[in-house]
Amino acid sequence: MLLLKTSHQYLHRLADGEIATREAIWVPESDPTMESDEASEAATAESPFPGSSLGIDGNNVNEQQIVIDPKRPVAITACELCKARKVRCDRAEPACGWCSRRGRTCIYKERQKPGFRAGHVRALETKINRIEGVLQSLSRQIEDCMPLRVTNGEPLPPVTSAETLRFLNDQENYTSITAPVQIADGIFPVLSRSDEPLQTLRTVELVPAQPDIHHRSRSLDHINPDSIKNLELPRGELLYNLVDLYFKHINTWCPILDRRATFDSYFSTSVADEADNVALAAILAISLRFSQDPSLTSEVRRKYYSLAKDKVILYATENTSIKSLQALVILTWDSLGSSDGPQGSLLLAMVVRMALQLNLHVESSIYLSSSIPDDASPGQLRQTVLPQPHSWIEEEGRRRLFWMIYIMERYAAVASGSEVGLPESWIHRYLPCRYDLFSKNQPVETRWFSGTSRANTNPDRPENLGSFSYHCEVTSILSRVRTFLESPVDVCSIAEVEQWHNRYRELDDELNAWLSNLPDDYSKVSQLCHSDPTSKIANWITLHAVFVTCVVRLHSCAAYPTVRSHIFNPSYDASKRCLSTVDSLREIAKDVLNTGMLNLLGPPFTFALYVACRLLLVHSASTGVEPDPNCEVFIYILGLIGRYWGHARHYAQLLDQMWKRARLNWTDLTGSISSASKALAMMRRTAYEIHATSVQRQSMATGTLPKRSVTPEELEYFEVFSFFNYPRLPAAMMSNPNLYASLLNIDGTTPAKESFMSSNFPS
Repeated sequence: MLLLKTSHQYLHRLADGEIATREAIWVPESDPTMESDEASEAATAESPFPGSSLGIDGNNVNEQQIVIDPKRPVAITACELCKARKVRCDRAEPACGWCSRRGRTCIYKERQKPGFRAGHVRALETKINRIEGVLQSLSRQIEDCMPLRVTNGEPLPPVTSAETLRFLNDQENYTSITAPVQIADGIFPVLSRSDEPLQTLRTVELVPAQPDIHHRSRSLDHINPDSIKNLELPRGELLYNLVDLYFKHINTWCPILDRRATFDSYFSTSVADEADNVALAAILAISLRFSQDPSLTSEVRRKYYSLAKDKVILYATENTSIKSLQALVILTWDSLGSSDGPQGSLLLAMVVRMALQLNLHVESSIYLSSSIPDDASPGQLRQTVLPQPHSWIEEEGRRRLFWMIYIMERYAAVASGSEVGLPESWIHRYLPCRYDLFSKNQPVETRWFSGTSRANTNPDRPENLGSFSYHCEVTSILSRVRTFLESPVDVCSIAEVEQWHNRYRELDDELNAWLSNLPDDYSKVSQLCHSDPTSKIANWITLHAVFVTCVVRLHSCAAYPTVRSHIFNPSYDASKRCLSTVDSLREIAKDVLNTGMLNLLGPPFTFALYVACRLLLVHSASTGVEPDPNCEVFIYILGLIGRYWGHARHYAQLLDQMWKRARLNWTDLTGSISSASKALAMMRRTAYEIHATSVQRQSMATGTLPKRSVTPEELEYFEVFSFFNYPRLPAAMMSNPNLYASLLNIDGTTPAKESFMSSNFPS
């Protein structure tokens, strides 16, 4: 009996020694930014790099809850010093014998359960495996760091596209978030909605931030398409941080990827395949603009961006898959946001065609079997049938990918006036669900897209819809508005004008019905900007911006038509609707500016600001009132966004030039000095004349085609005001300048109160 008791005490002390051994192991401190064990564990599951948070309770005495009870006769466990020395402790209170003899502080802690906390060992294994994967990729990168040479020893020629140079010009001028933007002198009044000032604004000249690229260093690695596949993208912590920036700044308004699934896929223990590397390359290309890493100099940014872009394009042209399409979508947004050049349109056409080839526009019930032998003969249909998704995240990810392509194409069509390659009659898809349900891998039902014949059938679960779902719906309305405006109408024909009015009412009712069905979060966007200024509400701000674009697109043609007749007059109610909507966007934009959220919003928000500012200029040109000073607010904010998106800087420069030219001493046809509103009216008239010349057909009488030479300034007028050259007249009327000239409504001489006359437009 005594032997059994002695053995039991020995095993008990041995267990204490094991616990002491485990607790004596040093680990890094947990991330101070995490406020709970759950958040720390989530950070541990993502960061695979040494020195990052492990989320482990270390042996830091100051961070642990020390329990010292002088009334307790015998301590439950050995003191911390004895456990660290791995010796027996007499557990005397308040200090053990060894600590008392040496004058050391004796500390006792509550006994903890043996072993590590739940999930801790698994987290450590995952972290170690990820570190091993990073080390393997670094070793491959070291092996490939030799300069690329062809067989005869001569360096490979550089391959740099015009779009790459344009992006590099944008990135050359990258500044920190606190750097002052370059804005025209004295154009910004107080921007606050009350007596509280926003912030001190520096007003300097708004000039193109385009340094001379001829003075740049040319010490970059030369690459060509044949060697791109052998080059490595940046690895390790830099790539991890760029992916993290993608989810902070891009995925908020382009929610096609799940954060947890993406990190698990791209930073897992297994070596990433080529498709994963291509998707990472696209993420890298679009995230470079947000990185403030000091190692990313202009030369390094040039190399990484050129390599990533070429890698994505080359792989996507040879491989049709979901991952290659995801990479192309991200790269297309990068191109559309960097400039209005032709490469964005070319990439968009490629994206739309690949989506149709993969049948992403329909809810598919046919999947490719996983039991196909490797030696099976290839077939064209096999390339269009996708394998069955393994999870809800993968299934919903395909759906979200298609809807982002749909939004992107409609956005480009409205911005440039181009045709769409994805008709709504082809779409048979459910709307995407809320992002939290997507991330939880929880299958849910939403409802059919309104453009399909099943729109009024079950299921209809609005509680599962999120901001992205409503974004798809309002984009569909915007697409139908664009189609409606492109249809010509004879403003002198009662039947055609009445038909035009009826369709206008239908679209207005449809837009109002959509707005009334939005959840309460939509009406709280402005308050949330101040109470919770994070990326969580960036999607709702983007939704509001698209709504503003849709309202202006629909009602501006009724408020400020380029032509008028005795039965087709401008609508005062439509003008009020446009101005009130633009004012709401101005308030939201100021809130976004005050809370530092401009870098969380993308091209759709930028385009809405551009549309709103142009609407104010058109209002002045059409009604004869002085230009609204709020134009300066939009120009300023566009200039700030231009740090990240090149097209925003272009919009700011263009609008700033229009604003300055309107205040020059213009001379009208009578020789008198015109006001700013008349100057804007002359600009709009020039833009309409360019449009009229472009749509005129060869005359049957003379057999000649009208020609017109334009100046760069006139092209700028056309770029600003062509968005409002509606309604369209029939080709027969446009071919006769004398006929349509008598119908023009862009002289800018009519007083504001008399510009609008009673009409049949809806109130």
